[in-house]
Parts: sequence; structure tokens; C-alpha cells
Amino acid sequence: MYFEGHRRIDLIRFNKFSDRAGADELIWDWKGQTINGSSVPSYLEIFPIPSSELGVNSNLIQNEGY
Repeated sequence: MYFEGHRRIDLIRFNKFSDRAGADELIWDWKGQTINGSSVPSYLEIFPIPSSELGVNSNLIQNEGY
């Protein structure tokens, strides 16, 4: 589908995804699957490194928060 899966990436790119921006206007209806919205911790802006990859390469360090 056109534009499917792009919203999260765009929100992160423009600093409107997490509470890192520190502004309440970044909480919109249904954000976080709640009717009034909820804030999102900044560590969720990046994904965790899969444990299978961590096991293969000892130089990798898991992203903070995971």
C-alpha cells in the first residue's frame, strides 16, 4: 500500500514521536492505543538488536532500554 509503514519513521525524523521533544502537543488522540494518547519513551525510537545477532558478534552492544 502507498505510504504504509512510513508514519513512525517520519515522526522520528521530525522529532515528534517520543517524549524526547518534551512537549505535550506531541500526544494526540489514540497515540499509544489510548483514547487520550500517551507519551512514548525515547528509547523506542530505535529497535533492539536481535539476540541472534548479539550472540554472533560479541562487539555489538544492545541498544539502551532493551
